[in-house]
Order: sequence, then C-alpha cells, then structure tokens
Amino acid sequence: MGYFDDPRHSTGVLTTRLATDASEVQGALGARLGAIINLTATLIAALTISLYYDWEMTLVSLAFVPMLVIAGIFEMRALAGHSAKNKKLMEEAGKVAVEAVENIRTVAQLNIEKIFLKKYHDCLEGPYKRALWHGQVHGFYMGLSQAVFLFAQAGAFRFGGWQVEHQRDKYTMEDIFIVFGAIVFSALNLGDAMAHAPDYNKARQAAARVFQLLDLVPSIDSSNKGGLQPDVGGHIGFSDVTFS
Repeated sequence: MGYFDDPRHSTGVLTTRLATDASEVQGALGARLGAIINLTATLIAALTISLYYDWEMTLVSLAFVPMLVIAGIFEMRALAGHSAKNKKLMEEAGKVAVEAVENIRTVAQLNIEKIFLKKYHDCLEGPYKRALWHGQVHGFYMGLSQAVFLFAQAGAFRFGGWQVEHQRDKYTMEDIFIVFGAIVFSALNLGDAMAHAPDYNKARQAAARVFQLLDLVPSIDSSNKGGLQPDVGGHIGFSDVTFS
C-alpha cells in the first residue's frame, strides 16, 4: 500500500505513463527500425555509385555533411528537451483528469466541476506556453537544416558545371546528374532518419522509466512470512442503523 501513497504513483500518473511510455517505445520499433536498415543500405550504395562516376564532385558534396549533421543534432535536442520538460506537467494533468472521472459522483454532489476544470487548465498552461516558444525554436533549426541542404545542392551543381566546362573529355552532364541524384537521395534518407531520431531518443527514455518502475523494491515485502503476526480480534456492532 505504501507504493500508492507516493503521489508519483497515483492512479492518474500511472495511467498517463502507460498511455505515453508504451506508445513511445512502440514508435521506435517496426517500420522505424526498417527505415534505419534501409538508410544504411542506401548510403553505401549511393557512395559507391557517386565515387565511381565522379569522386571529385562526391567529395565536394560530402563536405556539407558535417553541417547537415550538426543542424540535425540541434533539431533533435530541441525536440527531446521539449518532450522531457512537458512530461511531468502532462502527468499532473492526467492525474487531475483521472481523479475527477473516478470520483465523478462526489464531484457532482459537491458542485466542484469548475474547480477541477481550472486545475486541469492550469496544468496545461505550462505545456501550452512552452509549445508556442518551442515551435519558433524548432522552426529555426528546421530552416537551418534545409538551408544547408540547399547550399549543398548549389555547391555541387556549381562544381559539376565547372567540370563539364573544363573537363569535357572526362565528365559529362549525365555523370553529374547520376552523382547528384545518388547524393540527394541518400541525403533525403539521412534527413528522414534524423526526423525520426527524436522518437528513438524518447523511446529510450520511456523504456528506462518503464524498467525503473518494474525494478522498484517495496519497503515491505507482502509475500514474506516472517515478522510479527499479532492475533487481532474484535467485534463490530450496529445500533439504530437504517439504510435509505
């Protein structure tokens, strides 16, 4: 019983965790895991093709990869930080909602629906304000990553055009487009993996919370036969009791 006396283990908090953590863990499996395998195979094939047709242009294009990765990392951290900060507040909101629904008769009899509504609204006020600010921050990092990607395209085409103009006997426009297509498709897959990376980060955090909950050791072992076992007895009587 002491486990449920802890406010962190109330029915509302546990049901909210079950609804969020389980879905976050499931979101990192299945199709997402297949996307990572697809990305690895695509990168290997794209680099092989591009190096075979024009290794110079490939190296120029790959020079932009660190900037793309850095922009993606900032974007992932912004998403992960936003989720971690809001989780506690969302659990509190879920706790208020579950308690109100479970005791709906008492709430209705005492006419305190507006009080619970205000408590629920106050719990969601913080996540709402954070979401407004986070939308601007995430938009900035998203624009930064897309800008770097477009600059990489511009640089690759500029260098490819110079090669065709000055090295006609070695490279053709067909070679340039083959290399560019391979790099673009691999970069698109890389961007897709980075877009799903926060899901893996949240899934790892959710799995850690689930195992932390399962590994909790109660201070009192109810299955232990030892300890004091007093013989408690008593009598209960009812006098002048009526039921409506």
